[in-house]
Amino acid sequence: MVMMPVIGNLADKHGIKALLTLPMCLSIVPPAILGYRRDTNFFYAFYIIKILFDMICQGTVDCLAQAYVAKNVYGRKRISMFGVLAGVKSISGVCATFAARFLPTASIFQYFLKARFGFNKNDFAQLFLLVAIIGSISQLFILRLLVSAIGERRVLSTGLLMEFFNAAILSVSWSAWVPYAATVLVPGVMFVMPSVSGIASRQVGSAEQGKVLGCIYGVKSFAEVVAPFVYSPLTALFLSDNAPFYFPGFSILCIALSLMIGFIQSLMIKDVPSPSTKIVISSTSNEEA
Repeated sequence: MVMMPVIGNLADKHGIKALLTLPMCLSIVPPAILGYRRDTNFFYAFYIIKILFDMICQGTVDCLAQAYVAKNVYGRKRISMFGVLAGVKSISGVCATFAARFLPTASIFQYFLKARFGFNKNDFAQLFLLVAIIGSISQLFILRLLVSAIGERRVLSTGLLMEFFNAAILSVSWSAWVPYAATVLVPGVMFVMPSVSGIASRQVGSAEQGKVLGCIYGVKSFAEVVAPFVYSPLTALFLSDNAPFYFPGFSILCIALSLMIGFIQSLMIKDVPSPSTKIVISSTSNEEA
């Protein structure tokens, strides 16, 4: 949350490639420690080093990779490339989910679906696999077509609206098949961050891409810090016997309402041309004058 804007600013000054090398190299060390041995001492070493290194590495690779794309790709092609980056990340999630099927149940996080429908690790793996595959296809192929057809702002609004319906349906899941059926709305979930990055990156020059994307990912990190403090106790309360009223998915409904607020705000965004477009318009007007 703190380091992301700082690293983005440093990337603008000293080069994105140089700064991107640092988190990519450091992120190798913690898993290498556990890969070598899993004794108690090695686990504590992994835990401490990961905390320290994640101050630099957590989210930085995504942020700087997008900043590099934003600096070298212009116009609406930029958001298509953001979609490609997100699609590649989703493909890595597919591979990780395949591996998750071979992990012990205790190693898998056990959200709302286990308590509601008794989902086990294989159910989670199948669901995540389906989400990752649909997300990869939507980010690699569908996103660029939508941007060309309706523009970045409308893609953002569409994504937030689909994400709202996805969360709302999950909050009232009445059967175990409902989360699987809700994956048809996953493409909308995958449109949001590339659209936000595309809209924001077009408002600044190529020398400020690291700074603006660093700020975006800093805000995203802040949300990831705050959200568990709010929604985890709320989820636990409504899954317990002491719930104020019977609504196991109430916390997910709250998330859906926050997404609706984001959707309404996205409708108020004006289509502002990028600085490069403004320069072209200005120079053309001067020539005509």
